[in-house]
Amino acid sequence: MPHCDEFSDEIQGKSVEMVSFLASNLEKVSVDYKAWKTQYKCRICGQFWEEAFIQGGHGEYPVVRKITP
Repeated sequence: MPHCDEFSDEIQGKSVEMVSFLASNLEKVSVDYKAWKTQYKCRICGQFWEEAFIQGGHGEYPVVRKITP
């Protein structure tokens, strides 16, 4: 099974739900609806992740990245 350390620090163009390992092991910690950001914590190792939507072209695209609390 992959672990958070095996993922790059940033995954562009995919939401948390699109990365099956992350979707099944991350627990939502907080949501900032104004900034379109959601913070998650890995149930296995405690790594924090952030899902954000970035302006690009004709709309927004998701970016998932590791963060430090």
